[in-house]
Amino acid sequence: MHARTRIRARELGPWSVFLTRPWDGDMMARRMLRLVASTAVLGVALIAATGLGLAAVWSRPAQGIARFHNYYLDSDEAAIAEDEWADPLILTGRGAVPSILAEVTNRSMPRRHYAIWYLGLSGDRRSLPVLETILNDVTESEYARADALVAIAMIDEAQGLALARRYESHEGIAVIRRMEQTTYLGRSADELLYMHNLPDLRRSYLDALRGRIGVELRL
Repeated sequence: MHARTRIRARELGPWSVFLTRPWDGDMMARRMLRLVASTAVLGVALIAATGLGLAAVWSRPAQGIARFHNYYLDSDEAAIAEDEWADPLILTGRGAVPSILAEVTNRSMPRRHYAIWYLGLSGDRRSLPVLETILNDVTESEYARADALVAIAMIDEAQGLALARRYESHEGIAVIRRMEQTTYLGRSADELLYMHNLPDLRRSYLDALRGRIGVELRL
């Protein structure tokens, strides 16, 4: 290659092939494919690095708890889907469990339903005594008691199903189909016992990561 052409090629970088050599269809196609592939790999690497960086920041319990509460205080609720509210807590793994346990017995806790759900998703057995207290307290709301029952079953399925027997409607699947449950707690117990719905209630770390990224982009 002529010296002037070599200098020009260095200036143009990977695109020099299109301006410094005679046209060869196969060669151009191969080089274009390599260029596209390398660009795609670089893009994937950048996305992965960004995701890992966000995950590292969002895994901090204090940050996750603060964001969970901020969702409620200053966000547009329409931007957050039903299954995304607990994502800031889920991303901490079990890191937020002690703080949530200290707060979840407060009946005025914002988004308490999702905090209880998080305890179940965490799989942390330290949550069981607090959840059982909520479940067995007849002065608690039906919704909180049902949430606690489901969370217990998520942590320890055998224990959860045994407790569900205590609170089931005693009419089983027929009641669920008719949607005539007398109590929300009874309905939740029936669904655990007869519909085996625990897999549908779970949310993975990757689901939570995608969900939080989506919320941050929408807010």
